[in-house]
Amino acid sequence: MSNDGPPHPLLYGVGTVLPLMAGAAIGSLRRPPQMVIAAAPAFASGSLIIGLAFELLEPAF
Repeated sequence: MSNDGPPHPLLYGVGTVLPLMAGAAIGSLRRPPQMVIAAAPAFASGSLIIGLAFELLEPAF
């Protein structure tokens, strides 16, 4: 068995789902502070805006 190729897609799937499941478990057992509840959507919306800006401005240059 050769190890020359890219990592198995299952590893990417586990790597992306594991933090989601861990966060859901922690959030269901313990209520996060109000500051965390406010910071999470703010960070996510900022990330979406940055991604959109890069997507729109990159073809212009």
